[in-house]
Amino acid sequence: MAGRVSALSRLRAKGEFAQVAEGLPEAIAATTLAVQTHTVPGAARERAHYLQAEVARTTAILAYRLGYMDLARLALARMAAAAPHSSDPRQVAVERYERAVITHAETSRPDRGVALVKQALRDLEEDGDPQTSAVRGTLLLRASALSAVQQQKSAASDWLEQAAEVVAAGERADAAQDPPGTRYALAFGELNVSLGRLDVALLQDDHETAVRVASEVRLPATYQPTRAAGFLIRKAAAEAWTARHDAALNSLLQARQAAPQLTRYHPDVHQTVGTLLRARQRAADPLRQFAELSGE
Repeated sequence: MAGRVSALSRLRAKGEFAQVAEGLPEAIAATTLAVQTHTVPGAARERAHYLQAEVARTTAILAYRLGYMDLARLALARMAAAAPHSSDPRQVAVERYERAVITHAETSRPDRGVALVKQALRDLEEDGDPQTSAVRGTLLLRASALSAVQQQKSAASDWLEQAAEVVAAGERADAAQDPPGTRYALAFGELNVSLGRLDVALLQDDHETAVRVASEVRLPATYQPTRAAGFLIRKAAAEAWTARHDAALNSLLQARQAAPQLTRYHPDVHQTVGTLLRARQRAADPLRQFAELSGE
């Protein structure tokens, strides 16, 4: 069972959403049975709840990516119920991180997302473990993005600086050293802070700064496909808003090559393609073809 759950996490990291969807029903059934079977307190019960929480997380992320928000909420509720019984405070923090992402996306209440992040940071103390630093660092970057959505520039900058301090303290290696499918599917390092600065610039409509930050980012060849595509999609948005239309289309094409399914369904892709189509009286063939494949 643990092998199947890990395999689904790796497929999710690669953006193979169709394969993940095919494997989820069996994994949900298996982890539910394990939780019902292991009722006596101990390592086996904790492991069963850990795996159930991980499957619920994968379900929530997949549903969110495909636009099924009701299913995403239900899956997060399952994760919230299972994570505290896993005896792993980091998993509890990860659940709050995912909830902060989806709460903001669904309700446009970034203040609630920030509150969730603050709660997670209070409950997850830094213990020197790289896994803990990865979770805490990721939470700090999420808080910076949510603050930027609220146009709280000072708060967004403060969260970013806290994240940078974690890197400077040497508590986490660069994200390039983390292979896909790590225990929490999270990585934190200097690269992630740079990507966080890109997010904040975009959310504050500072597109020239976003283009500059993106131009300085160098993704390692081993970077997770979904993360690489996410960066390229954000880069394309900044390029489109600054009238770098050819560069924006090139970034979108690279994103589709890295993670086709993620790129096809990503709402920011649709928005950027719309911007590019409106910028010209007659779209060139590559743009029209990309728009058709993206459902525009």
